[in-house]
Amino acid sequence: MESPLPSPQIPGISVTSFPKTGNTWLKALTFVIVTRSRYSPLRFIFICNGLANYGPYWDHVLGYWRASLESPEKTLFLTYEERKKDTTAYVKNLAEFMGCSFTLEEEEEGEVQKIMNVKGEIGDWANHLTAEMGACLDNIMEQRL
Repeated sequence: MESPLPSPQIPGISVTSFPKTGNTWLKALTFVIVTRSRYSPLRFIFICNGLANYGPYWDHVLGYWRASLESPEKTLFLTYEERKKDTTAYVKNLAEFMGCSFTLEEEEEGEVQKIMNVKGEIGDWANHLTAEMGACLDNIMEQRL
């Protein structure tokens, strides 16, 4: 059965650049360019119905959320909204969870702020999805999570 999603036009791409010259940005830009047609209304419908490349998306997320409640010392469940609300606390929490807490000296030197260069905004979905799509996702999250 043929997939309803478009297949990539290019079989393989190598992205290289000198370190510290925008390699991460270049990789992100390359990904967005190559996959832009995959995020179509049809793809959105698949996601809303829990269909993803590697299995049922909502069940996947719910499994990790439940695991974080049952064993918070083993599973840390993070959200983009939490990151945007208090980036410093978010980064410190993640570091502590991984056993790499920041020292007082590192905090005073601004290491936490250096770690994460925050871009994007909460609610930016409205620039990419219709109001109906947003309501659909809100409803799914309310029901499933």
